[in-house]
Amino acid sequence: MNDDVIRFMNLFESSPELQTEYAEAEANYPGSLEIRETVVEEVLIPFADNLGFHFSLTDLRKYETRQYLCSHRDIEQDPDEPDDDSHYWLLEHGWTNDESVFRDS
Repeated sequence: MNDDVIRFMNLFESSPELQTEYAEAEANYPGSLEIRETVVEEVLIPFADNLGFHFSLTDLRKYETRQYLCSHRDIEQDPDEPDDDSHYWLLEHGWTNDESVFRDS
């Protein structure tokens, strides 16, 4: 997994100032906020990149999927990752269409 996703999420979750700054960047996004993958690519990824965290939409999706699975299946979670109170950029906004990732192996 891309460690920058984990580091960014740790920083974001612990910084109200950063959350406010991101909310302003998202509010100024001229496109539709309903198309979450585009918002992530156009706003979140550049925002994180400017802070020195480099990851892709796919990296974020893998991270969120792992977080979701850990919190809903009692899978052991990496202690360096945020806990179940994590913010989901994609999953909270309807990106759950890949049901294969939620099937038992």
